[in-house]
Amino acid sequence: MATSKATKLLQISWDEADGTKQRAVSRGLGRKGTRKDSFQIGIDEKSFESGHNYMTILVAGDQKGVYIEDIEKGRSEGSLGNIFDRLSDSEKSLIRPVNVDMWDPYRKSIRNNIENADDKIVFDKFHIVGHLNKAVDEVRKKESQEFSKIGKDSLKKTKYIWIKNTENLTENQVCCLNELSHENLKTVRAWRIKESFKKIWLCDSREDAQQYFKQWYGWARRSKLEPIKKFAKMIKGRLKGVMNY
Repeated sequence: MATSKATKLLQISWDEADGTKQRAVSRGLGRKGTRKDSFQIGIDEKSFESGHNYMTILVAGDQKGVYIEDIEKGRSEGSLGNIFDRLSDSEKSLIRPVNVDMWDPYRKSIRNNIENADDKIVFDKFHIVGHLNKAVDEVRKKESQEFSKIGKDSLKKTKYIWIKNTENLTENQVCCLNELSHENLKTVRAWRIKESFKKIWLCDSREDAQQYFKQWYGWARRSKLEPIKKFAKMIKGRLKGVMNY
């Protein structure tokens, strides 16, 4: 499919496009050479064809740089397993950090293919914050619905105020945040819990991070905010992958 599209775009024959692709792959494999030193990998999914299909992408990083190692259709345990099958036992033994989201099928595949996987898995910050932002927005939507019943609209169109990084807020959004943060709102509490959680990545050691999480977890569980409590429980069940950061 991709090769056919390339022929139309570049106005070349299918054989020319396929030959170019094969030469590019050969050059890439030649630059990679035989691995002798440890390297890190990152695993992620990418949707295509209007989001109805997925592919699993494995990115590798070493002293030579960062590059796409392999791609497999689907985002299942088997999809990632097929990629691992194309790595030699020697290569798999050299893998150190494994950066990945919290998708359980990927985690199972890593455990099945990488020795001491739980010591190497590092859950991706971007995806963790994504889950946390979703929890905050669920609190906001529910509270906004409650407000609409009494004719109050202070939380309408404020979604991005609560989920964007504070340094990326516009001047108007900062003013709105400052104004709303002084009100006794569930959304404000959820936002403060979210911002507090992000400080875990600033801790100097695993011990400090574990102690910080213990305090944060108690706060989150007492919040009476179900989406936040659900997020906290999810992280506790995957805490080692967070602490490995």
